[in-house]
Amino acid sequence: PTAPLQARLSYYSAAPSGNEVPVAIRRKLWRLEQGEEAFKFTAVAVEPGEALASDRLYLDEITLTVEGEQSLRYGLVEVPLPPGAEIERTTWGVSVAGLDGEEAQALEKARFEPGQLSYGVPVDSLSGSIRFRHLLRFSQKGQFQLPPARYQRMYAPEQQAFEAPVALGAIEVR
Repeated sequence: PTAPLQARLSYYSAAPSGNEVPVAIRRKLWRLEQGEEAFKFTAVAVEPGEALASDRLYLDEITLTVEGEQSLRYGLVEVPLPPGAEIERTTWGVSVAGLDGEEAQALEKARFEPGQLSYGVPVDSLSGSIRFRHLLRFSQKGQFQLPPARYQRMYAPEQQAFEAPVALGAIEVR
């Protein structure tokens, strides 16, 4: 072209690599309803297609399950977020009822690495099933398309697994 041109090159892709790891990824979003006491919440599952509120607190739950007797070492789960979404850095004192039963249970410490429109969770060892839960807020309103969550081996990044079906592929924040 005769005029200056702006271009953006991205090395991240949602396309399957063809070198898949036997890991199933399941993502579930919970809306947290304030209880009678401070920092006590009840979890209500967000239904597919349900609009999210910018003034609410949510719980993002990622479950990884390795198929078979295999054990995997040193991986990373990348979870996409829409613009304006952010993870709460602390879970101190927060307890949630309705997740694994009716009893309120304290949330474990948040362990994530912030990314560009995503967050990552390092996984030292994966055998059987493991679950991560993070508090999440959506501040920017709009309609968004998100790629699937992805698990990749740290020292063999071509070995990946993608979330299927995608739980939060299309979301609306009001």
